[in-house]
Amino acid sequence: MIGNKKVLKEKVFYWLLTFVAITIAFPSYSISSQAIIGFALFWVFYNSFKEKKELLQKNIIPFLLLSIPFWLALFGTIFTNDFETALKEITNKIPFLIFPLTLFSVKLQNKTVPFITKQFSIGVFVASLLALMKVVYFKVNSLGDYYYYDKLSILLNKHTTYFALFVVLSILIVIHQLIYKKINKKVSIALLILFVPLIYMLSVRISILALLVGLLTLLVYHLKRKYIVGLLVSLPIIFGSIYFTPNFQKRFEKSTTENTEINDIDYRKLHWESVLETISQNSLLVGNGTGSNRDFLYNKYKENKLTAAYEDEYNAHNQFLEIFLNQGLIGISLFLLLITFLICSFIKSKNSLALSVLAAIIIFMFTESILERHSGVIVFALFMSLFIVKNKPSPNPLKELIKNPVVCLFYGLLLGFFIALFFYNTKPHQNKAENLNTIEVKLNKKKKFSDNFENSYKNFWLKELADDSRDSIVKDPLDSTNNVLKITNNLEDRISGGLRSEYLLHSKDSFGYKTNYGFNFFLPENFIKKGEEKGWIIIHQWHDAPAPGFNWSTYARKTQPPVHLLIEHNTNGDYYLFFKTGLEIGDIKEIKIVKWPEKMISNKWYSFSCEIFWSLYSDEGYAIPKLDDKYFVNEISEKDLQLSHKIFARNMYNSIPNYFKFGIYRQGWEKYNRDIYFDDFFAESERVK
Repeated sequence: MIGNKKVLKEKVFYWLLTFVAITIAFPSYSISSQAIIGFALFWVFYNSFKEKKELLQKNIIPFLLLSIPFWLALFGTIFTNDFETALKEITNKIPFLIFPLTLFSVKLQNKTVPFITKQFSIGVFVASLLALMKVVYFKVNSLGDYYYYDKLSILLNKHTTYFALFVVLSILIVIHQLIYKKINKKVSIALLILFVPLIYMLSVRISILALLVGLLTLLVYHLKRKYIVGLLVSLPIIFGSIYFTPNFQKRFEKSTTENTEINDIDYRKLHWESVLETISQNSLLVGNGTGSNRDFLYNKYKENKLTAAYEDEYNAHNQFLEIFLNQGLIGISLFLLLITFLICSFIKSKNSLALSVLAAIIIFMFTESILERHSGVIVFALFMSLFIVKNKPSPNPLKELIKNPVVCLFYGLLLGFFIALFFYNTKPHQNKAENLNTIEVKLNKKKKFSDNFENSYKNFWLKELADDSRDSIVKDPLDSTNNVLKITNNLEDRISGGLRSEYLLHSKDSFGYKTNYGFNFFLPENFIKKGEEKGWIIIHQWHDAPAPGFNWSTYARKTQPPVHLLIEHNTNGDYYLFFKTGLEIGDIKEIKIVKWPEKMISNKWYSFSCEIFWSLYSDEGYAIPKLDDKYFVNEISEKDLQLSHKIFARNMYNSIPNYFKFGIYRQGWEKYNRDIYFDDFFAESERVK
C-alpha cells in the first residue's frame, strides 16, 4: 500500500512538471503560472523535509547560483524609488527560486530531462498548430492576413521574439533526441516540418543567429572532425540565405513606428547609448534599483530622437545592460558568474543539449531583455535547473571555478568588456552632437502617403473586406479619363463584429504629431435612399487601439473613434454630413459634433481635408476639418478673440497611435447594399512637439 502511494505521488509530481513544460508556450500566462503554483504546492508534500534538506545541502552552491536573478531583484528593492513596481518584478523572478529549490531537493529519474524537454517541444507544437489554424480560418473567411511577424503574434498571444525562442529551443531538442534516438523519426519530422517554416513566419532576425549558433554547438559534439569544417561552412550559408529572404528583410526597412530614416544598427546603437548614459547617472555599484522609474532613460530616448522607444517606454533590449541598469556592477558581476558557471558545468559534463540551449538563449539576450518577461524567466529557470540537476554535483563547484585559470580569465574578460563598454560610451565624443543633429534631421522628416488609384492601390493599405470583389479600380463616374477606387458594402459583409468594408493605413502618428490629410469621395445613386429608417454610415475614421499590453478581447472597454466623419440619414431621405472628434469611454463623454449645413446629394464629388494635432490633453489636441475648401467651424476663439477653425478636444485614449480608415461602416439593420468612391488620398505628418 505504501509502495502504491509512493508510485502515485511520483506520477502526480511528474505530471505536474510536465504540465508546466507544456504550458510555457500556451497563449495565456495564467495557465503557465497556475501550473507552476500547482507543482510547487505538491512539492511541499512530495518527500520528507529531512530528505529535501539533505539533497539541497548537496546542491546548495548550484541552488544559490541559479537563483541569482531572484536575489538580485530582492537586493534592488533596497534602492528602489517605486516599491510597488519592485514587488511585481520580484514576483516575476520567483521561478528562479521555485525551480532550483524544487528540483534540487528531490531525486529525479534519469529520463526526466529528455522527457520534460520533449513535452516542452510538443507544447510549442500544439500552440503553433492552434495559431496556424486561426490564421487559415481568418484568411478563408476574409478576416485578414495574419501569416507574418506582428500579425501572427496577435493569434499566438505571445511576443514574437519569445515564441521564436521557444521554436529555436524546440528544434534543438528534437535534433538532439534524433541523434540519441530518443524520439520517433516520424514524430520528429512532423515537428520540424512545422517549426522550420514557423521561424520564417515569425521573422525574428536574432532567431536565425541563435539557431545557427545552437546547431553548431550541438552538432560539433556529435560529428567526426572531417565533417565539422563542412558544417562550419555550409550552415552559415544556408542560414544566411534564409536571413536574406524578403520577409526577413522587411524587418530592416525604415520603420514608420520609429519615424526614422536611420538603419536598424544605428537605431540599436543609439538605443544602447541611451541606456549606458542612464547607467552613468545611477550608482555604478548598485544601479537604479529594482522597478525604479526610468524617466531619465525615456528622456534620453526623446533627446536622441528615438520616438518609438520614448513613446512605448522600451526597456534596455539587452539582458546584460538591463541588469547593469537595475543592479549595477554587483548585479552584472553576479549574473556573469551564473553564466560562466553554467557554461563550465555543461562543458565539463559534455552536455551538448544544455550547452546549445544556453548558447541560443544568450544570443537572444544580446538584443532582448529576455528575463524581464514571464516567458523568458520560466524557460531559462526551468531548463537550466533541469540541466544542472542532471550533472553529478561537485563537492564545491564554486571553488573549482575559482581555481581554474581559464575560467577566471573568461569571467574577467566578460566583466571587463561590460565595464569598458560602459566607460567608452559615457565619455564625451567630439562628433556626437553633430551625429545627433544629422539624425534629428532624418528622424523629423515628414511622413508622406498618397494614392490617386490610377492603376492600382499602393502597398501601404490594409483591407477589411468580405472578399476581393468588394473593392476595385474603376472609371470615374463623371470623368472617363480618370480612375478611382470603388468600395462596396453588402448587407452580409460582417467583419470583426461590424457591417464594414474599409481601407486602413497605419501612419503611426502618436501624441505630439501634426497630421494633414485629405481625400475626395463620391456618393453614387445607390448610396442615397428614401424610405429607410433613421441611421448612420461612417465613411472615414481614425480608429483607436487598446491600451499597451491589451488586445480588444482583453481590453473589454467600449470606445468611440476619436475622429470620425459620418453621414446620418432620416426617413425622408435627407442625408447630412457630421464631423465628430473627442473621447467617449465609460463615464467620459467628450465628443464634439459639427454638422455640415448642406444636404449631401448623389453623383457629386466632395473634397474632404483635415489638420489634426494628436494629444492626450483637451486644451491642446485639435482638428480643423474642411469640405470643398470650406471650414466646418468659423468661430471667435475665447483665448485670443481671433477667428478660429479649430475644434479642441483630446483625441488619443493612450500612447498607441490611432490608425486611418475610409470606406463604409454602418448599422446592421440597414436595408440596402451600398457603394462609395474615393480618389486623390494624401497624408503628411511630422512631430512638432
